[in-house]
Amino acid sequence: MYPATIEKKTLSTTLGLVAINNSHDFSETRNGFRMSPLLQEIFCYVGQLNVYEKSTAILEKLLGITTSNMQVNKVTNFYGNLCSKGEALLKPVLKDIKKSEHVYVEA
Repeated sequence: MYPATIEKKTLSTTLGLVAINNSHDFSETRNGFRMSPLLQEIFCYVGQLNVYEKSTAILEKLLGITTSNMQVNKVTNFYGNLCSKGEALLKPVLKDIKKSEHVYVEA
């Protein structure tokens, strides 16, 4: 069956903290941030306000996510630097899906 203990880590998402098995592709950090790609995108969007205090207030009000001004600053600056260099921002998260895996998709 299943092992007695499963190695897992938590990942910040728009739904809150989610525990993920260490062997799953989603457990890897994306660009050094332990948050989902969607949450990183939202951080960049609200980070455009240039007043990170407002950004953190919006994140807490709309998503219930408590974070620091510095975290919004780090994510926003990281992607801003990539944009200024013209580098690709999005990379595939999942590898090929096995026939034995279940995949749930929402459009």
